[in-house]
Amino acid sequence: MLENELVARIKPQYVDMIPKRVKGRVGKVIKVTDKRKISKNLAKELELTSLYDRKVKELSGGELQRLACLITICQKCQVFMFDEPSSYLDVK
Repeated sequence: MLENELVARIKPQYVDMIPKRVKGRVGKVIKVTDKRKISKNLAKELELTSLYDRKVKELSGGELQRLACLITICQKCQVFMFDEPSSYLDVK
């Protein structure tokens, strides 16, 4: 990573800060950040498709956590880092 041979993406730990930096509707945010063109299946798996028309600022903590995971996974890189990916999530 130090020699720019590996690209890393880090999922934000403090997902409650996301609405302060990310504006707009969930579907648009996902579309703009999907660099690997895998968001459709991933959004279904993470149960985010029903949230596409909602504004990011209206999401619960668990919804923000799942959105942050999806956006991180949709990036082109060799290393993914997920700090506390299960916080805010229900047991399911």
